[in-house]
Amino acid sequence: VVWLGVAHPEARHARWRLLRIEDEGQTFGDHREICPIPENGVTPEPLQLLLDPERDMLYVNNWNRLLRYSGDGKHIAAVPLVSADGEERYYVVETALGPDDTLYALTWGEGRWGGWNRTRVRRFTLEGRQIPFEGGRLETDLVIRSIKGASGRSARGMTTDRQGNIYVMHYDRNRPDDSRAPWERGWNLGTAVAVFGPDGATINPRHIAYLRGGAQGIRADRNGNLYIGESIMPLGVAYPLDFASVLPDPFERPYPAMTEDGRFDSLLRWQGSIVKFGPDGGEIIGLPEEAVFDSPTRPANDLWKPMPEIHWHLHNNHKLRVLGARWMRHGVFSPVPAQYQGVTHAERCVCNGGRFDIDAFDRIVAPDRIRQRVTMLDTAGNVMGQWGQPGNRDSVSNEDTLFLTDPWWIAAAADRIYIGEKNPVRIQRWTLKPATQAACDFERGK
Repeated sequence: VVWLGVAHPEARHARWRLLRIEDEGQTFGDHREICPIPENGVTPEPLQLLLDPERDMLYVNNWNRLLRYSGDGKHIAAVPLVSADGEERYYVVETALGPDDTLYALTWGEGRWGGWNRTRVRRFTLEGRQIPFEGGRLETDLVIRSIKGASGRSARGMTTDRQGNIYVMHYDRNRPDDSRAPWERGWNLGTAVAVFGPDGATINPRHIAYLRGGAQGIRADRNGNLYIGESIMPLGVAYPLDFASVLPDPFERPYPAMTEDGRFDSLLRWQGSIVKFGPDGGEIIGLPEEAVFDSPTRPANDLWKPMPEIHWHLHNNHKLRVLGARWMRHGVFSPVPAQYQGVTHAERCVCNGGRFDIDAFDRIVAPDRIRQRVTMLDTAGNVMGQWGQPGNRDSVSNEDTLFLTDPWWIAAAADRIYIGEKNPVRIQRWTLKPATQAACDFERGK
């Protein structure tokens, strides 16, 4: 018996995973599929989630279509995204809900392969039919680095706010050179957040300007504040507080991102931050390498608020001043930042980045991959709750215990969260329960 397993292309492209073929002597017998690809099952990454809480529908990005599930996990439909005339089928990078039963998606059309792909925001009905913008709006291509056949592995982030404005994190190809710090002249991969109106009209191409290559994920709250996943941290800080107490300080090394044996410090790659910007946006300004600052006094936790004497930097020791930010929570979100000192390609590629989400109460729910848990923050950056215990592929969660191996993508509602995991590939639903409850008898005035 010959067993033939598929290696390339990936499972999302292949027709099967494992074949069984019998040797009949002179010829081979007919093959038999042992592990066929489920027609509507969840395939490997990207396990990107989009929740419609009002309808209790969960959309899962699945290559060139969206899989739609009811809130209890029952599959309802596969939704391909097609042009208005139905002639072209688009590949999905990232999605967001819009007003009036619309869906916005970062997409690109068939045949546009290559390492660098330009992606467009398109508007669709919930059934996947394109609704063109009037007057050719949103026709500007947005550069999304190395999305690898629209798999979305390096999609930076996309979201909408309560008014229907669209925010897209993308590479700023038109960034003026005089806005760059000396150490990044000629490096054209600064990231910006562009904002468009619900009708596709450009409002501001640099609402938040000059994020670095480690930016990953964006969400907006009801007051217009924006939350960004980034690979920046306060000056002099590398590991989160609970790690720093047991690990040697990497900034005592000649090259902080490299360990003594010449390898890269993987923990630095896993520790990102969530940064809150106000409604007016902001920017990140590079500072000269020779700039010297006193080491800031570290607070009791990983929540930092900007002060004149505190500046921020990247993993590769580039110093920054962040303008317009309200606070930063370091280490709670793991967007897999890529600021490796001395490794050129890693400074501009963030592969397999996760996503946090915001629920109806503007609570931030983030995957903490290295600790195998999920963390909830309030709008001031304080920790409200944490769920999850380290598990493995065989761990089965129950109503009292949530086992996580690799939490990656979060979709949050007021009373429940959905957690997409990469290993194993699965989606878990976790119901949020109050710690305490009280009943009121209004008739008796109690």
